[in-house]
This record gives sequence, structure tokens and C-alpha cells, in this order.
Amino acid sequence: MSDKQQLLRVGKISSINYESGTARVTYEDKSGETTPELPFLAWDYWMPKIADQVLVGHLSSGSSRAVILGPFWYEGHRPHQGREGLYRKEFTNETGKDGVEYDKKANSLIIKAGGCTVTLQGGKLTVVAPNGVRAMADVTVAGAATVDGEVTGEGISLSKHTHTDNVPGETSGPH
Repeated sequence: MSDKQQLLRVGKISSINYESGTARVTYEDKSGETTPELPFLAWDYWMPKIADQVLVGHLSSGSSRAVILGPFWYEGHRPHQGREGLYRKEFTNETGKDGVEYDKKANSLIIKAGGCTVTLQGGKLTVVAPNGVRAMADVTVAGAATVDGEVTGEGISLSKHTHTDNVPGETSGPH
């Protein structure tokens, strides 16, 4: 390997082959030289977007044999709310939008997807959905459960329902 050839290079993604998990990288410091398709070093499938900066590891056998090591933090690409004890996995190229986050200090797990947020913290599950979207599922609760707001099941209101009795009239509402 010549003294001028670098083992580690910074470049920008110029094209992506999603099916094969490869991309071409352009080196602006080499007059826009572009690599052939290079594989990513990855255990997860997450592709950067065009123009993202990445670190590329070149093998000593030549510049066409290399692996894209991945993106890194730089001025235009900073972590979303980075802090000690935080693990965050982004699901999109928009930091802080869709992803999963575990905060060791708060002992919480937050999942964000499609505008919905699910939070597990202190033995409580909180689901916040945009635009009045409701999530429906069979749920078994062991222990006490507290719900803020109206609860309905099969079209029957928990706070407003009454029962009929074999004696004429209705029973009182819930207390």
C-alpha cells in the first residue's frame, strides 16, 4: 500500500443498493472519486440516506476492497438528546422521530413509531396516539389499574352504565 493511500477514509453515500446491502461512496477530497458498491459492516439492516457521511475501511490489497463501517456523529448529524445512561436506536434518518430508547437513570423504555409513543416506566404502560387513534388488544392486568378518562367495552361505558334488576326500575350508577 502506498503512503498516500489511506486505510480509513471519510466519504459521502452517493448511491444505495438496498437489496444487497451495499452502497457507493464518493470522496470529495479525491476530486469526487466514487467507489464500486461496498458492503456495510452491520448486524442490523439500517441504510443511511444519500449524502450521509460514512467511515470506510479499505483493505491493504487496494482501494476497491473496502467495507463501509457506518455513519458517525458530526456537526450536521448529532445524537437526539444524548446523555449518560441513554441507549437509543433510530428507525429513520430523522433523529428523535421513530425509534426505541432506554434510559437507565429513569428506568424507562420508550418506543416511537408513526406518531405513536409507548412508554414503560415504574410499572406503568402509557400509550399516546395522535389524532384520536385507538389501539385495541386483549389485555390482562395483574394488580391494580388506573385509567384517566372514559373506559368503554363492547359499547358500554364503565362510568355511566346502570344495571336492570328483576324488581321494576334500574339500579344506581357506579360509585
